[in-house]
Amino acid sequence: MGHPSPATGYSARRRVLVLYDPYSLATNFVRDHLDSFRQFLPHDVWYAGATSHAPVRFELSDFDVVVVHFTVRVALGWHLSAAFRRALKRFHGLKILFIQDEYDAPLLAARRARDAGVRVLFTCVPEADRESFYPRAVIDEMVLVGNLTGYVSPRLAAWPAARPLADRPVVFGYRGRELPVRYGRLAREKLTIGVRMRAECEARGVPHDIEWAEDRRLTSDDWYAFLRNTRVMLGTESGSNVVDPDGSLQRTLARRPDLSFEAAFDQYLRPHDGRVRMNQVPPKLFEAVALRTALVLFEGEYSGVVRPEEHFIPLRKDFSNVDEVFARVADTSALEAMAERAHAEVIKSGRYSYSVLMALLDQQIAAHAPPAGGRPCPWAAGKTGHPLPHREPIPLAHVVVHPRPLLRGRARRYWTALPPWVRRPVRLLARPPFALAVRAIEWAVRRVKRRGAA
Repeated sequence: MGHPSPATGYSARRRVLVLYDPYSLATNFVRDHLDSFRQFLPHDVWYAGATSHAPVRFELSDFDVVVVHFTVRVALGWHLSAAFRRALKRFHGLKILFIQDEYDAPLLAARRARDAGVRVLFTCVPEADRESFYPRAVIDEMVLVGNLTGYVSPRLAAWPAARPLADRPVVFGYRGRELPVRYGRLAREKLTIGVRMRAECEARGVPHDIEWAEDRRLTSDDWYAFLRNTRVMLGTESGSNVVDPDGSLQRTLARRPDLSFEAAFDQYLRPHDGRVRMNQVPPKLFEAVALRTALVLFEGEYSGVVRPEEHFIPLRKDFSNVDEVFARVADTSALEAMAERAHAEVIKSGRYSYSVLMALLDQQIAAHAPPAGGRPCPWAAGKTGHPLPHREPIPLAHVVVHPRPLLRGRARRYWTALPPWVRRPVRLLARPPFALAVRAIEWAVRRVKRRGAA
């Protein structure tokens, strides 16, 4: 997939709010994707956790652009909190949606994005198949912009140099998953390659660390440490070529948990599998290449990011060339050269940096965002360095809000129904003195209560 070269900024500086799910930050990939908005977008960026029952205690009208991150599962009507759904629908600025795992109920996602007033949708679906996911009759004039599932962050590109491949104790490394049956044959490959290659390694006495159980998954820097000790990472293309537009297929299969994969495929999936081609490069491929770990991948296109023989050793899906693959992996000098070529093409070139993705986003902001407004009300939002609760937090800025809005209930609903050009000057003029009076009353009430308790 082609991208423009990174830009220093296409549009006037605006205020951008990114809505995300604070409970989906276990992997470096997701945290780096979120942090790229702050790092590379030439605008003022705030973040807000907006899922589950998150309340909205600030004015979205204080922002020019609202971006809904892919950690918010729009296809699931309940995932974005009800308060944020209502606020997003009322917001009159530019609304942008990043979406992944698009084979899960894309028709529902398209309808909800349209109803929320999303203007720009960043999709991983190849252009030839987008009509199957987002029918133009449903999304109307929504702009679709292609992007990859992942990119290269500065932190990943600058990771300390790994040991030479010959010094790494694990020859074949892999972490896969047994995904639900409904995702079809492409997703099943994540299990197939692990099961078969572990058996082949055991039969040959080749050191390996190949797992696919959920409790053996690796996250954050544990995954990076795993790659640094591994000569070759196994891999498959990501995605699913089974489109379940409204979730009906998922509901049908949920009623038949007794079926094996083959039985479920023959009975329910065969007519659907392969109607689209959603094969994608997995984000973990960028991580392996950055750490100069060599690649043995099932044959595929990998979104054009890496090429067979030049950047990875292709493994046929029927394993007919598995002996040849083991022989080639034993040649560490050739492996080192292949890993270096992949690193130069994917990492050093900057072709897949997050700055490229943010340049695409900035183009859309310049084309569709309204003129930048005044500064946000200091009572509504501001930046802070509060870290996210993880072992090595990324420096995201949370939206900071007053713990209690001055208006509540029906009065607040009437207030937020007013157009922004009415609310903004009233709030700027009236809120500070009114808030001070409310705080004085609260202080007096507390004093009375303390005296009564004494």
